[in-house]
Amino acid sequence: MSEDVIQKAKKRINVKQEGIRVDRIRKCKDARVIIGCEEKNQLEAIEEKLTQGKELKVEKVKNKDPLVILKDVFNDIEDKDLLIAIKEKNKRIYGELPEDDTITKIKFKKRPHIKPT
Repeated sequence: MSEDVIQKAKKRINVKQEGIRVDRIRKCKDARVIIGCEEKNQLEAIEEKLTQGKELKVEKVKNKDPLVILKDVFNDIEDKDLLIAIKEKNKRIYGELPEDDTITKIKFKKRPHIKPT
């Protein structure tokens, strides 16, 4: 379980002696734990300590793309027109990012709830 993983990690890492500052520890499913630090070198030190033993496996977290819900959008608007409108409205955000880093797509559309009269 996640509690066991946390205990094993605490045994490997002596935070007080090594001067490592752990900002957050979050439990996940499948006996996984996410450890967060403010500085990259501290994360590398934690990774080095945890990989010394064979009992724990260390992976770097891959960030997921954010999911945005748009409400009150007409159904007759096509997907490509909606994506163009989103990019136009958010030029200052999209302007800073390279084209390869901007992945904007529509996952699904939901019909509006219409009550029968």
